[in-house]
Amino acid sequence: MNATAQATGPSSGSAAPPENRLGLAMLFALLAIGIAYIAYGVDESRAAGMPAMMLEYAVWIGLLGVAMMRSPNATLRVSDPYLMLLGLGFNFLVYPGILWLHGADMERQWFEFGRIRMDIFVQLQALHVLYMVSLSALYFGIAPRHRYTLPEDASSAPLPDGRPWIVVGLLPMLYTTVQRIITTGTLAATRNYGDVWSSEYADVTATHAEGGSALVASQFLGKVWFLPWLVFGIGEGLLLAKLLKQDRRLPLVLFALQAPVLLFLNSGGRSVIAAPFLIAVVVADLLVGPIRWRWVLSLGSVAMVGLNFFGIYRAYRERDFGEAFAMANERFSTVSRSESVSAEGPIMLMKEHFAIAWTDANNYSRGVAYFTESLLSLLPQQIVPDKLHYMNTTTFLSREFLGRAADVGGGVAGAIIADGYMIGRELGVIALGAVLGAIAGGINRALSWSGHREGAQPMLWQVVLLVTWSSQCIPFYRNDLSVVISQLFSVVGIPTVLFVAWVSLSPQSRWTRRVSTSA
Repeated sequence: MNATAQATGPSSGSAAPPENRLGLAMLFALLAIGIAYIAYGVDESRAAGMPAMMLEYAVWIGLLGVAMMRSPNATLRVSDPYLMLLGLGFNFLVYPGILWLHGADMERQWFEFGRIRMDIFVQLQALHVLYMVSLSALYFGIAPRHRYTLPEDASSAPLPDGRPWIVVGLLPMLYTTVQRIITTGTLAATRNYGDVWSSEYADVTATHAEGGSALVASQFLGKVWFLPWLVFGIGEGLLLAKLLKQDRRLPLVLFALQAPVLLFLNSGGRSVIAAPFLIAVVVADLLVGPIRWRWVLSLGSVAMVGLNFFGIYRAYRERDFGEAFAMANERFSTVSRSESVSAEGPIMLMKEHFAIAWTDANNYSRGVAYFTESLLSLLPQQIVPDKLHYMNTTTFLSREFLGRAADVGGGVAGAIIADGYMIGRELGVIALGAVLGAIAGGINRALSWSGHREGAQPMLWQVVLLVTWSSQCIPFYRNDLSVVISQLFSVVGIPTVLFVAWVSLSPQSRWTRRVSTSA
């Protein structure tokens, strides 16, 4: 694993061509392999959708190439926030279409909605292209092209200590773990995920009905719940950077083993455990990278298998550990790729298909009201009581797909393509993609701001937040605009205020260290 302290870029004013010819060659190879894979496994009855699918994949590769050309020496780093946006685009937009072309029976679970129509499938691939291109165009137009590195003198100086961050970030989990040991006598979480979700949904519903201070407290916690995990992720990133810098192999193995331990201790979802370790990787890459892609992709593949297994295991965790593990392993080993269509990515295609067909059948259009209602939804219920009656795509899809189960906490995630299409068909998708691209690029631009002093560089805390926000950009694909803004307020807005207060009280803090840029 490469842990060089600084990546050098072309000198100021240099017009030298990109140096990473191997990377560009691999990009073309990836395009050819992907096209061949799509064609090789296509179901003959669905072959008519193959050209549209190939076009979407080619556009995705093209956007990856643009990101590469924008980077110094045409090299991509793990810590580039755009890569997370683009990677999620593959997971939620590109991959489900490939699965369907290869014969995956996505309609089996939702048979009452009929089969996926070929004309809508082809239309969806075009909508995906419009969304990814419009989002990327605004992002590229606004986000700076800098790569951030610690100067030579700063890279040899001690980094901020990550241990206090890790302890503070784990306090909520430690509290619930101790509470569980006292009340039940068990260390690991023993309630299955469905029961936990239903219980939390019932508590939220009761709080809204009660109103008063309980509702205010619930609203506040809804804005700050992720902060401990963000703090934990930054602390883990500082620790990982230190281990990489010292090239300590055994501690690195122990570092990786934290994730499964925390998964078994946590009674909530997988994402709250996965996100901090993703943050740790991008922070470490920023501080002491570049981390080699072969390590990231290898460990990422193992992590995906583990997370998928745990997604099955948590449904049986109220049983004895050995029994639950055996049942999960039996089910996991018998689930084929075509059958594992309950995963969020593949189900996205079914949700989009239904939303497109429903919107056209009912001649529905939200227009500008979508944007105004999204902004008003950010205000407290006490100020905008009517927001509970606003059209919400996530709620709409949950009720259509799950019926009465949605009233007791059942639900499916939203679909940003459905939101865009309901705004105004293809133009709505383009507009929504452009707005979200402007938001993502604007965040990067704002966090890169270094004041009005000529030659000033951003501080360390700014670029750490800059690379960490992308860990929470899933709403750019599976939620609506109001959720995107609310999420970014939690992972960017509040931490920015806290960091500004911190460095104003401690101007000599290591977090105020200036970070150099290369273009």
